[in-house]
Amino acid sequence: MSTNLTLEPTIAGPINGAAMIDHVDPATLLVDRNVRQDARLDREFLASIRDLGVLVPIVVVRVADGSLRVRYGHRRTLAAIEAGHANVAVVVVADEATDDAAEVDRLVGQYAENEHRAALSTAERVDVFTQLSAFGVSAAQIAKRTKTKRGDVDAALTVAGSEVAHAVAGRYDFLTLAHAAAIAEMEDNPESVKALVKAARDGGFEHLAQRLRDERAEAAGIAKVVDALTEAGVRVVERPSWTDSAKRLEALVSPEGEDISEENHASCPGHAAYVLSHWVDGEYDGDDEEDGEQEGALGYAATYVCTDPASHGHRNRWESPAVAPRPAQADEQREAASDERRRVVANNKAWRSAEVVRRDWLAGFLTRKAAPKGAAAFVAGSLARADHDLRKASESSNPLAERLLGASSGTLAGTVATATDSRAQVISLGLVLAAYEQGTGTHSWRSVSNATGRYLRYLGTCGYELADVERLVCGDGPPSGD
Repeated sequence: MSTNLTLEPTIAGPINGAAMIDHVDPATLLVDRNVRQDARLDREFLASIRDLGVLVPIVVVRVADGSLRVRYGHRRTLAAIEAGHANVAVVVVADEATDDAAEVDRLVGQYAENEHRAALSTAERVDVFTQLSAFGVSAAQIAKRTKTKRGDVDAALTVAGSEVAHAVAGRYDFLTLAHAAAIAEMEDNPESVKALVKAARDGGFEHLAQRLRDERAEAAGIAKVVDALTEAGVRVVERPSWTDSAKRLEALVSPEGEDISEENHASCPGHAAYVLSHWVDGEYDGDDEEDGEQEGALGYAATYVCTDPASHGHRNRWESPAVAPRPAQADEQREAASDERRRVVANNKAWRSAEVVRRDWLAGFLTRKAAPKGAAAFVAGSLARADHDLRKASESSNPLAERLLGASSGTLAGTVATATDSRAQVISLGLVLAAYEQGTGTHSWRSVSNATGRYLRYLGTCGYELADVERLVCGDGPPSGD
């Protein structure tokens, strides 16, 4: 059935008169003349065509033998064929001309039709998902019906619940849904919001967002201990530096040389405490955060001090009763050591934040069906080098590889047995990457290893954005800038 309509010209050139809407089998349409060299039929687009059909009619011209050649809508046509649709709506706008001027018009028109397209902005996507949610459509159904990743839908609904994130997403068109959702987490901190927007524009967003999350979690953990100390009537102070008079109780003794405990010091006017994070069930369980390779949980505890030991009758456990004044050079050395300790603490925190981002990225990267360019050379080079981390992993079950590759414990061998050759290459790459990753820790930025540096540089070639502390491992200094 055909319908004659009078339409405005829909292809370049002076085409006027009657156009015709028809429904035809997409497999009969000619798709041989297109400026696109690759139709790029991604999974989401194919799913949309399969479920919703071709929403916008395909524009065609009639050739001399009566066949129809697609002028605009090659992707829709090919997707409809793959989806198995029996017919699609087409608009027949003209008989095809074959002279040079007509070819020029075709090329210009197809270029314009493909080039001058604008996807929905982040704010617009948020509004669509929000309205669907208001009609009672669940997040899972929104993802299914719009062919959107569930994570993007969840992010959009998170943004919708944040006045700050919604406003920022509307103002800065370079923000993605993931960016805006992270900003929603920090909506009560304007400085963090500004920093995240800048990082979304300039780079380093994921690393900054994770550091801010870690800092917030640390602040909340410390605040809980501070509240308990305050309730118990203990004065809370900042951690003393080398030059402060306040000293930890474990470093003090009574004039008679007896230990000073938290309990017997509670009545001292100088009784106080400070709170720091520490690692529990790992290799380190102190409050300096200077030793790496922690595998336990981050906890928070109070360290008790006397704010003025000399005035309150205490003496240093390791000093003789008569202590000569310290020379200025010793004070400078202590200050330099204090500065170095602060640098170590800061970089250790930065490494732990980067590790979260890096391992999340690896887990997503290793879901691919085929290995990236250069993977075979990296794997072969790693095997030839037989680095310690690789040898160590080969002698164990390599549990990190199972986690990064999404395999259940003990099932990786079975996964390999049923994998295609292309996917098996990805698994091989994952085993090597996991081996190097397992060998990393907060020691990595201090004791630079050629193997770890090579590993991180390879991740960079695959699209991973290195954090400043990871660049140190690669022999690079931090980038300039504020």
